[in-house]
Amino acid sequence: MGHLLVDEQPQVLRPWAFPRTANAAGGLVSSVRDQLRYARCWLGEGTAPDGTRLLSPAALAQIQTVQSSDPGGVPKYGLSWELADVGGIAGIQHTGGTVGQESLLYIVPERGFALCVLTNLLGGGAILGPVLEWAQEQYLDVPPAPPPEPTPLALSAAELAAYAGRYANPGEMEYTLTGHNSGLQLQGRLTDPYMDQVQPQPPADAPVQVAFVERDELYAVEVPAARGSFLRYADGRLRGLFWGGRFNVRLD
Repeated sequence: MGHLLVDEQPQVLRPWAFPRTANAAGGLVSSVRDQLRYARCWLGEGTAPDGTRLLSPAALAQIQTVQSSDPGGVPKYGLSWELADVGGIAGIQHTGGTVGQESLLYIVPERGFALCVLTNLLGGGAILGPVLEWAQEQYLDVPPAPPPEPTPLALSAAELAAYAGRYANPGEMEYTLTGHNSGLQLQGRLTDPYMDQVQPQPPADAPVQVAFVERDELYAVEVPAARGSFLRYADGRLRGLFWGGRFNVRLD
């Protein structure tokens, strides 16, 4: 069950289950043991425990081949999986989140390795990255390699103002970019009506100061690994913003 810290005390977040319409996103009740049994299918080249083939070699190859990426080129996606190449080792991974729960499943077929991390506290996903780096170093002999510190691109007030506005993944999130401290500030707001029922109410996300590493590519100043990219129409108008693993259409 998902939890929220209220006055430093864990409180169960209710309702526990999603509506049936959200089953594709969060309707599966699972465990680390279940997830690792599922991972064996990928480690076994698409076969069930008894050897029955569930996925053809051609399907596996397509699933683990780049199908799309955001305009900045990172992250890259196959079919459903994010493709994670770390230290020259090809892996696939998928994160997920419901109310008060965040998770990670990471698989490296060529090394016979799988890692599952499940959390049940709002904000608990902060441990996913450190646990993944630790496991990669301990079991795959890949030392942590922090991304290079980006050099912010200086943009004029008029150039920054052109990016300001609202961007939304309808029915889920809305982001507002506004001028702040000679740069831009990104404020996220949940718009899923389901969240109005959740008790106790989770606090609003804190605004994030962002800067540009180059035109149409921005990052969170305090967490440089958090990056996003803008997509434009053929005529140059801003179409939307990739942020938080979602594409958010420009509203104004």
